[in-house]
Formats: sequence, structure tokens, C-alpha cells
Amino acid sequence: MAPAHSSDASSPWSGLWRSGVLHSCATGLDGNYAGAIADFWRAQFATLEHGDRVVDIGTGNGPLALLCKAECERRGIHAEIHGVDLADIDPPARMTSLESQYDGITFHPSTPAECLPFADGSVHLLVSQFGFEYAEQTAAIREAFRVAAVRSRIALMMHTRDSIVAETSERQLESTDYLLRQTPLWELALEMARVIGTRTSPMPTPEQEAVRRRFNAAGSDLIERASTASSKRMFETVIRAVRTALMHAERGHWQEAQEQLLARRKSLEDEELRLRQMTRAALSTAQMDELRAVLRDAGFSTEASPLFERPDRCMGWTLVARRG
Repeated sequence: MAPAHSSDASSPWSGLWRSGVLHSCATGLDGNYAGAIADFWRAQFATLEHGDRVVDIGTGNGPLALLCKAECERRGIHAEIHGVDLADIDPPARMTSLESQYDGITFHPSTPAECLPFADGSVHLLVSQFGFEYAEQTAAIREAFRVAAVRSRIALMMHTRDSIVAETSERQLESTDYLLRQTPLWELALEMARVIGTRTSPMPTPEQEAVRRRFNAAGSDLIERASTASSKRMFETVIRAVRTALMHAERGHWQEAQEQLLARRKSLEDEELRLRQMTRAALSTAQMDELRAVLRDAGFSTEASPLFERPDRCMGWTLVARRG
């Protein structure tokens, strides 16, 4: 989900969805949602009736919309399924292996949760998988009330501060801080690519040898840090990217190698932005209680509970609100 309003805020998410991942679930699932997450959503979709309109807020590349479509097909009913996201999404174009599965799903890119393109009282089920909490809550709730039909439900799965996702994100932010600000590896790798690509003799000049020594020292420090880091994946990705770029420089393409390094760093910067947005969006118990109170005041009954992937692994909280 891209946070509401700002194009700067949505940019790191637009890049993620353009890269062709189906979802950003921190469990690292292959394919679509599974386990407790899928079970929760199938239970929500099981009560849909033929012709109901479903809107997925913060749809990304549409995993929840796909799950809804599959459940409707299994039951032999048709629902009008929409996916909205502030990010510049285009799932059928990005997820070419799933292109045909998106048939019948309408996506709305660059669309904030606070300004949905649906008529008053026209949505029967409004859902969001780790997306609704990124929006400006007062405006997003008001908009949800506007589009909700007399007989309607709002089903949300949300980041909370007591979840493994929030805990993991805090550790990952420690790693991004080191990789982006505490190591000179990026600058030295860029210089090393130039040295490799422009050398004219097997024997390095004193300047080239000095660059090599500094680069090797920074690389050794990074590898040592990676051995004890809780977010080894980030370190391994950076190490692999640097090695690949320098191999490209060895083949004479040092400027392209530098472009690869800069792109990898930009990708890491975007990941850090997404992590920071997530930690800001994660709800406290008090905020969850406030949200439930607002829904009840609007005539919805509410049920909320933590979602456990396994007994010791809380993924967040689910909130289901019903009216009519």
C-alpha cells in the first residue's frame, strides 16, 4: 500500500509494484497469501452474494483481489472487484504470468483511500491487507462510510506495534541505516568500477591500489557486520549487487556497472522509506480501540483479534465491521 496524498510517499511503493512482486508480505511467501492470512480472507469472501461490489484498498499488485476472484469462482458467483492504490499500479502489465487471472478485476492507480471513485452506498465489502492504516485515518474512515452500502462490511488486516512485522521492520531499519550511512562501500565501489574499467596496465597505479585497499577494507567490514546482522538478507543482497557490478566492469562496462550500483542503492533507499512508513502506520492498542469506537458510532458492529501465523508469531490485527 502507498501512503495517502504525497507522490513522494507513494514513489517507493510504485517502484516495488513495478518490480513484479505479488505482495510485500514480510513472511516472504511465494505466490499468493496462504495459511492464517488466506483463511481469514476466504471467510470474508465466503459471505459475498452475486453482484456484490468489493473494493480492495492498497491493492498493490492485487493478491487480495485475486484471492477474492478465486473464491467467487469456486462458489459459482460473480462479484464486481476493484483494487485501488495511491501508487502507480498496473498489475496485468507487471505480473505477466498472471495476466489472464486479472480478467474482470478493475484497478485504479494513483487513487487515495480518502477519495474513492465510487458512488455513495455502492460498496458491499471494503477490504484492506496492510493498507488502510497508511491513510489519513479520519478522512479514510469518512470515505469508507460514504461508499459503504446499507448492508455492508469492512474487513481490515492491519499492522500493529505488537506484531512480528513491526519488530522485524525495526531491525531492518538498523540495517538500512548502516548500509546507507555508516559504510563507505557505495562510494568506494563506484570508484572501484571506474578503476577496473579504465586501467591500461596490469600493474595498478598508486592511486588505483589505494582505492582497492580501501574498498577491500570496507568490504571486509561489511561481510563481518553481515555475519551478526539480524537482517542478513539486506547485506547479502548488497554484497551480491556489488560483486555483480564489478564483474560487469571487468568486462569493460564500468559506466553501466556504476549505474547498477546506483540503482541498487536507490532500491535500498526505497525499502527504507517503506519500512519507516510502515512503522509510523502500525497501530497501538489505543488506536485500535479508537477505530472500533468510531465504527460502532456509525452503526457498525465490530470484531477485532490478533492474527497469528503460528502461536508465537503475531502478524497484526484483523478488524471486521458489519452493518445491516
